[in-house]
Amino acid sequence: MGQRHSTMESVERLKFMTQTKHKKSYIICAPELSGSAGVRVLYKLREELEKQGFNAKIFCLVPLSKRQKNENIFVSDISLFDKQNDIVIYPEIVTGNPLYFRNVVRFMLNKPGLLGGETKYHYGELQFCFDRHCHDTAPMLRFDMINRTLFFDVHAPKNTNCFFVHKGGEGIHPPELEGCKKITMSWPSSQKALAELLQQTDTLYSFDDNSCLLQEAVLCGAKVKIITPDGLRDYTFNDEYNPQAFKEQLAYFIRTTQQAHYTGPVNAKGYISWPVFVLRWIQWHLVKTAAVCTGSKKLAKLASRLKNESRIINGGEYVY
Repeated sequence: MGQRHSTMESVERLKFMTQTKHKKSYIICAPELSGSAGVRVLYKLREELEKQGFNAKIFCLVPLSKRQKNENIFVSDISLFDKQNDIVIYPEIVTGNPLYFRNVVRFMLNKPGLLGGETKYHYGELQFCFDRHCHDTAPMLRFDMINRTLFFDVHAPKNTNCFFVHKGGEGIHPPELEGCKKITMSWPSSQKALAELLQQTDTLYSFDDNSCLLQEAVLCGAKVKIITPDGLRDYTFNDEYNPQAFKEQLAYFIRTTQQAHYTGPVNAKGYISWPVFVLRWIQWHLVKTAAVCTGSKKLAKLASRLKNESRIINGGEYVY
């Protein structure tokens, strides 16, 4: 019965492909929408593809909360036909091809391997990058993620200093941070409030050297300093967004991906090595043990997140 069903599915797929010119749909692998600029880029990409007349949906590798289960945005069921004929888009933090799609696009939103994932990609993947910070040669697809009606210099008095950690890690504490206000992913609580704070900021010190916040600060007239183990360095904002260039980049992205027809072996595992996986397993195990011993809800939440992300980190392989 299973063989008959498989044969019928193959016949129907062949019939569909011969009678119509298949317009490939897009499945974008992304977390739930958050304040992260990288995550917002993936959701913005979905919107832009929908505007161009393509079916584009978000697939989350971790369970969605109830408030996020919008069928117009998210998809949970992916058929064999989808995997054979449509397109999956992975950010650089996803290792391998956990959804087993034949046509894979790798959209680099940061330097490969910096925040997880691989440092090189399967030869069958199409590669694009958000800007030149992410990759030197891949075609760019540069969205404007800055609300320029909010983030601009009002020439107000610059009477405060701030600092930002996020992806940088707070390993050192230079004296310049004394008295500074700490900006987090949840404070200020709105973009308007953030813009007002940055418009009053003289210097923003940041452990994270690749964040939309740094660009917003520069546009608000603040000086930005990157905190490194060797001291402070100036941050310069090279604004690579251009409306006309973006239209051309999006057209090239669509044209190239719609022509994709990879016929080689499907890569699922990625390039992650067994020793790296073992180290990550040890990290999860230690955090889990510490959470049990101390009763810390914060550590328990971190352990749960590390385990949930194992499917993303390990490309569907070696899942603990």
